[in-house]
Amino acid sequence: MTNQQKEWLNKEKNLLSDIRESKSDNRELRRKSIYLDKQLQEAISELPEKSDINGLKSRINQHEKTINELNEELDIAKDLIEQKGYREKELSKELNDLKSLIRELEETNTNLTEENESYQILLQEKTLSGELMHHPILQSIDKIEKATDTDVSVNEESTISEQSKDATLCDELSNVQNLSVFDKDPKIARYENEIKSKK
Repeated sequence: MTNQQKEWLNKEKNLLSDIRESKSDNRELRRKSIYLDKQLQEAISELPEKSDINGLKSRINQHEKTINELNEELDIAKDLIEQKGYREKELSKELNDLKSLIRELEETNTNLTEENESYQILLQEKTLSGELMHHPILQSIDKIEKATDTDVSVNEESTISEQSKDATLCDELSNVQNLSVFDKDPKIARYENEIKSKK
């Protein structure tokens, strides 16, 4: 698993945690709303049935003030619940987007792996058939080796040349296999096109 995938998974876990926290806050706000309604009913029930007019008016005004305060708190609680609902929807959407992106990354990684394996197989086939020996790099190395061996006998020169080619072929195969699939040498690009045409 790549670092990017781990980062996305951690972000997904954080989003799930935020969603759970949002749901918990919603439950707390609903509980508070019920409590406020209960307090309102108790305040109303405490109104005296018989009292002097002035005292009754004073109690009524006090209860009205309390009712207004409770209504304001209730409105605030409702707004918070609504905001939490919107936030929860946004988090759910972002979580789905992250899951979709992770799936795309996994598919891309699988395709790159398959393409690399096919490229390695084709490279081995071309090497065994001798086509890789015509690569400009190998030809340049071969010319340099021949220039340094001018004082050696014909038989010795032939033997050394064959050994150098074998060694160079192995080294070049190792170097080419370590190349990225995005290094677009003309020869390599042609091999990739052949791979795609066979799929």
